Amino acid sequence: MTGPAPLMIGAFTAQNSGDLDLRVTATAGPPAGLAGKVTAEVRQTGGTAVLKPGGSARYELWLTPVKPGDTVSKDLAGSIHLVLASTVV
Repeated sequence: MTGPAPLMIGAFTAQNSGDLDLRVTATAGPPAGLAGKVTAEVRQTGGTAVLKPGGSARYELWLTPVKPGDTVSKDLAGSIHLVLASTVV
């Protein structure tokens, strides 16, 4: 049995252009009107958890249908709530 197929809908990079070490976190909320039908997930695919000055990390944004058989479209990307935060470590 297979589950719903996730779809990568975008990628982005966080870069530390300051003088301090930063821990970057990224979270995503489901598209408006689709709460409970899809989940949104941010995956770090490159870099480190703590960004040194001049360092960067790559992230991907994924949507996954909650029910098997449902599909996800890249057209939903414009309505996803994405939050990036950084804290000095």
